[in-house]
Amino acid sequence: MDNGDGEDVGGISGNWNPDGTEPVIKTVTLPDEVDLYKASFAGGMPRVRFDGRGLPNGLGGSVALKNTVNHHRKISLSMVGRITIRTSLDNGATRQTAN
Repeated sequence: MDNGDGEDVGGISGNWNPDGTEPVIKTVTLPDEVDLYKASFAGGMPRVRFDGRGLPNGLGGSVALKNTVNHHRKISLSMVGRITIRTSLDNGATRQTAN
């Protein structure tokens, strides 16, 4: 949460870093066989923020992942928070919406 909590010990609001006493809500490590090879959100940034209502703060965007056998997933986030997952089993040439 990049809210500037703890500015007296280095927390800076809005700098995209958990510093001072700003809490890290969740950290996830991808398995070794999965590669997050592209992330693009509003303004061409590789990251996204959410407001107090849980909506993306911007126009949305997407991340793209692949595994060691070239199965691809593209996870898209709309500006109203809708998530769509598309999958490809042919190295990303064609994609279909995952169930």
